[in-house]
Amino acid sequence: MTFADYQRHQVWWNILIFGGAILLDVSVNATSVLMEHRLSGEATAAWEPFVWESTSALSFVLLLPLILGFDRRYPLGWGYWSRNGWRHFLFSVFVSISHVLLMFGLRGCIYYAIGWDYQPDEWDWVFIYEYRKDFLTYALILAISYTHRFVVGRLAGEAAFVGEGEESEARTSERFLVKKLGKEFVIQLKDVDWMESAGNYVNLHVKDRVYPVRTTMAQMATDVSERAFCRIHRSVLVNLARIAHLETLESGDGTVTLVGGQRLKMSRRYRAQLKACMN
Repeated sequence: MTFADYQRHQVWWNILIFGGAILLDVSVNATSVLMEHRLSGEATAAWEPFVWESTSALSFVLLLPLILGFDRRYPLGWGYWSRNGWRHFLFSVFVSISHVLLMFGLRGCIYYAIGWDYQPDEWDWVFIYEYRKDFLTYALILAISYTHRFVVGRLAGEAAFVGEGEESEARTSERFLVKKLGKEFVIQLKDVDWMESAGNYVNLHVKDRVYPVRTTMAQMATDVSERAFCRIHRSVLVNLARIAHLETLESGDGTVTLVGGQRLKMSRRYRAQLKACMN
């Protein structure tokens, strides 16, 4: 598999890798708990530790989109710690409480289905005990997310407007300079199919390739507003020349299909703006 293959199917590869890691973690933790109970003489059914660990893992999987979405809104990149660090601390408390409620709810349903009773003791201590672990898990998820972005960004090549940083023609170029693994090459702005917000970056989608630019979506939208690009979603800019057709739902939201077959979500908030751009 090449890096280009990974980029084309990045979501599915991430699901496969993440799912495999979860299965391994659940198996190791469950067998460890089972062995500890056997050694201490506690009466525990062989399936119980697997239920405990799998419900804990599944609860965090269900909360994962919330965690990553919160991080996109309040990133912890360089220069954001003092502004967003306290937000993440408070949000980690919310995540831990949600995790405990989901986890115990799932366990209660499973135990009830087989005619057993599951009732944890001393809820206050349960939350304190679980938060210690949940905070580490929360931090680990963010660490993996940022590391993944960094590695993929380096392999994909970080891009910047040609001339950016120069006093005269900064941010007026029709080209991006991409620096990748010690090499430099240029891509034309008109060759970019669409752009997507990703934390502290905006990803440029050029056919099957993705190139991150260190900027915000608001700044990028301003930079390319007069260059045949239009915003169709809070986190998406599209090259008007790449649009094949539009589909609008009764709710006002819709889908923008590109020439290459890529389907992008269109928010009703930006529908009128898109139509104005196309006229």
